Amino acid sequence: MKKFTAFILIEMFIFILGGCKSATSQSINTKTSSDIDAASIYSFPEPTIQVQVTHFLNDTETEFIIGSDIYDPKDTSVSPILNWFYELELKACEKPDNITENEYYDFVVDGKFGSFRYEVQDEQAFIIVRKQWYEVKNPSTPPVE
Repeated sequence: MKKFTAFILIEMFIFILGGCKSATSQSINTKTSSDIDAASIYSFPEPTIQVQVTHFLNDTETEFIIGSDIYDPKDTSVSPILNWFYELELKACEKPDNITENEYYDFVVDGKFGSFRYEVQDEQAFIIVRKQWYEVKNPSTPPVE
């Protein structure tokens, strides 16, 4: 009977230690899971035919239309925008308090209003999709010109 009790105690001890290890690894995974893959917040339609970009800088608005109105499988002009977006490293965040709207890019994909916005605030940049804000950890200028 003592051997059986000892066996049960050892099994419980192993189970408890295994549970602690699992909880520790979950907390480590939670810390890194704050990084968000850009593809998980917005997916370009397949195929993406045209991207309309409105760039606002210092009260000046410039519009770019990249791609054509008609699907052409040989036209890869929108590829740099898709590659740029999918390479962004994002982190979910709240809307910053001190928004100045000095510079931003509005992207309308295949004529669908309000697809997403890339906003530049001093040294920081943000992606806004469906009113959700994401800080860009590797800001860069969108390839629109």
